[in-house]
Amino acid sequence: MKKREIVGILLVASISLGAICLVIYTSVTTAQTDTKQTTQTFAAETSFDQYCQNGVYQITKNGKQISCGRAPLCDGKSYDEAAAIPWRENAECWVEDYYDGDYCQAYCAGNIPLCCYKLAETKNAEDCNWPERGYCLPSQCQGVGQRCGFSIGTWCSNKGCTDGANDIPYIPLESRLGGNSQPQPTPTQAPPPTMTPRPSQPINIPTQKPENTPINSTPSVAPQPTQPDTTPTNTSVPTLPIDSQPPDFFPTTMPQPIPTSKLNTSNLPSFSIPAPSFQTPQELARNIINPETISRVDQATTKPLSLPKQGFEYVVSIDRTIEDTASHWWGQLWGLIKKIMGRS
Repeated sequence: MKKREIVGILLVASISLGAICLVIYTSVTTAQTDTKQTTQTFAAETSFDQYCQNGVYQITKNGKQISCGRAPLCDGKSYDEAAAIPWRENAECWVEDYYDGDYCQAYCAGNIPLCCYKLAETKNAEDCNWPERGYCLPSQCQGVGQRCGFSIGTWCSNKGCTDGANDIPYIPLESRLGGNSQPQPTPTQAPPPTMTPRPSQPINIPTQKPENTPINSTPSVAPQPTQPDTTPTNTSVPTLPIDSQPPDFFPTTMPQPIPTSKLNTSNLPSFSIPAPSFQTPQELARNIINPETISRVDQATTKPLSLPKQGFEYVVSIDRTIEDTASHWWGQLWGLIKKIMGRS
């Protein structure tokens, strides 16, 4: 009985902790979504044509108008026409050359090309030329492709500015156009409200052991107490990366044990592993060196081994034939010579 009470208490505590974590994550996600939707709405309502001149975006920073990347499909410029414009000379708002060579103050601090905000709204890769497209944030590149955001994470990690592209701060479009190139300060997260769960109802567990309890019967689970409806007020929370996923603290369903009697093993295939056989070196020698094996080897090697002898005998016979022929003709020739010399 004590074990069941402890299990019930632990179950109630786990559910309470899961509810607290879910409330905190919901608050953070809601705040982040509101920020992104505000920026996207502002970008959708913004006419980017008023900020591009001769194929280059222009913004105001510290009271001075500076270039902020090339502007394809803006103010009548096509993608190829904008691509023909030198990009490094028109990147004062985001390239490290204009930040005294400090990568951590340039695009690694959130100062990205202005076309990235338009690309995030239209999801059209041609709204940014290359390499500007490679320096957009991952949240802006979702659904775009074409190596969007390919360069910014690598460079910022290699230069020690951030651990990756997801750690780069996000500067809203309205701040960039308003001359504020610094990321918005992250508000201090308010401590989560302390949740005091209601005292759980006592679990009525019978003290008497039921008679003839089946072995495979599923034990009953005590009803879970109702959780208090405590929703914390909206507080400012830090912005999380858009690709973060909710932590999976507890499973949504409790796994149920499978009774042994319900397992059907009749359809399982049967197999057996043959026992390995070993032979000693003496047995192997007896199996290899025997009259039958020697006879087969002799039959298989007789013809190949007799070929050199046959070849030699053939050469000798040819040599004898040539010698006999030459001797015969030489005798005929010598006899003819003698006859000629005798007549003379």
